[in-house]
Amino acid sequence: MAWSHVQYEYPVHYEFEKIIIWMDSVARLYVGTADAIDAEWSYYAGVSSGDHGLAAGLTLTSKTDENTARSDYWRPTPDSNDRVIAVFSPTKLAKVIRLYIDSDNDDPTQIYEFRPSTRLMADEIITGQLHITDQFASSPAIKITVSSQERVFIGDLGSDLYGIRGRDSSGNIIFELKSDDDHPYLENYADHHAIELELMKVNFQNISWSSLAIFDALDDETKRASPDISEYDARVYKSQLDNGDDDTVDKQFGFMSKTYTDITTILSSTSTSVGLNFLTDTEQSWFTNECTNLTLVDSGANEFNVTSNTSNTLTVAGTPASGAYTLVDDDPQYMVGFASLSDSTNGGTGYIKYEVSFDGGSHYQVIYDTINSPNIDLRQGTMDIDDPGNDYIVKITLKNDGSGDGAVMYKWLICTDPSPWRY
Repeated sequence: MAWSHVQYEYPVHYEFEKIIIWMDSVARLYVGTADAIDAEWSYYAGVSSGDHGLAAGLTLTSKTDENTARSDYWRPTPDSNDRVIAVFSPTKLAKVIRLYIDSDNDDPTQIYEFRPSTRLMADEIITGQLHITDQFASSPAIKITVSSQERVFIGDLGSDLYGIRGRDSSGNIIFELKSDDDHPYLENYADHHAIELELMKVNFQNISWSSLAIFDALDDETKRASPDISEYDARVYKSQLDNGDDDTVDKQFGFMSKTYTDITTILSSTSTSVGLNFLTDTEQSWFTNECTNLTLVDSGANEFNVTSNTSNTLTVAGTPASGAYTLVDDDPQYMVGFASLSDSTNGGTGYIKYEVSFDGGSHYQVIYDTINSPNIDLRQGTMDIDDPGNDYIVKITLKNDGSGDGAVMYKWLICTDPSPWRY
């Protein structure tokens, strides 16, 4: 290889943070720094693994000598603005800096500009207005990265929509504000949909006969069935359920909750002694007759009605088997369903069907439906359960309208009887 170089000399030492190069094609490069032309030189190039890229954070790798720098040359590809950037980490104090270019390999390369860049501290910027414009080739943006992970971004978030976005260390979006957002997305922030869920819970707590409830704030996929048997999955995104930006006309998207099994099981424990007409569990501290009319299921799956209890002993008719046991309440007979949603009936777009099963998916009961005619909205009203059971599943269907616009489900909650306080 034949190497040529571009050199800058400075009258005093400068603390160099990075180098910026404008060039017209791929090239093989390395960098040298020194306190004077005839002083000892330090060399920097790509990583030694052979891919000739930079280390994490666009960092140049220090080399023991010039021959090693040449063999571990850095081989960058210019971006759309013919620019490449490399960083010194830590910064390099020097008076002379060189950029070496291999003139024999790759396409003949034209270097438009080589700019060794000193560190610019934010404290040095004094201005009435910091103006970042779209009049240059690059989209105007500010990006903060930590360990190569974007954490904060201000600029074009896509589709020419401008705003601010924040991510956690795993890359998950935790907040996003866009120029067309009616409601911003702020994870764990008490927006009006989160407040609606809390109001649903307050209503649930005020229903005298209700003690069992399932709900989903749609913050993540943890309450979704795995697998979800829907033909097309609705997207759980930014604390809502939507069509995932799929604008296919009349397309339907589904969400199936996990199965909430044995929902009426009040207690699972192990007896310490049993006998004719009793079971004792010294680990318990029940109120007197708290368990009256619950069903005791012993280790042999035998069922006994509890007629009374003391602090640790259940009274039944018969002799329970010793060992593991459960206390089970009756299957629910009533329910109230809540939901926060947006569809064509309340200023939004698209259609929603919201239904629940209490017998493990054998039968579903509709709470809300604008997909079919006539529309149904039985939210916040007491409903008889048509097919009682103790394995709950919620199913939600979203349907795009004739323009391909979809509906959104924000939160749902279903509460049922019975109460475990049976006297």
